[in-house]
Amino acid sequence: MFEGELTGYCGQADFFDIITMTDVLEHVVDIQATLQSTAGLLKEGGILCVTTPRIDCFSRVLLGKQWLHFKEEHIQYFSRRGIVEVLTGAGFDRIEVFGHYKYLTIAYLHQQLQAFRHPLLTRIITLIHSILPNSLCICPMRFRCGEMLIIGRLSRRKRGQLV
Repeated sequence: MFEGELTGYCGQADFFDIITMTDVLEHVVDIQATLQSTAGLLKEGGILCVTTPRIDCFSRVLLGKQWLHFKEEHIQYFSRRGIVEVLTGAGFDRIEVFGHYKYLTIAYLHQQLQAFRHPLLTRIITLIHSILPNSLCICPMRFRCGEMLIIGRLSRRKRGQLV
């Protein structure tokens, strides 16, 4: 396990079959350097799996400036087209983008919305949380939260260069 900036990782090149970045890229300053470091760690044909908020999703349009992913720590936002362009530029191909679901409990949502208040959603979830029995509040449910799942395969290498 490695903790820190991926660009500072000195592990073996061409080592991993798959790398996952769950809720990472929206926090990264230098996306290209990070993705190029990732590409260097993957074996030829290796897979990168990413989840990140999708700026052009329906919930962002619906909620506008109150979208839950507008957070101080998020410094990058991607559209479907934008993430494909960034990954292509870093040497990935066969890129697929999917809607991403999370399994969350009402109790978790209630806790999060107390910390990160939203004018409408905080009231709704607080009401639901107060009405439902605890056994239902802790039952995971599938939510679409305005995120996307991206899977890309590293293009072939030729003489150490991406082609």
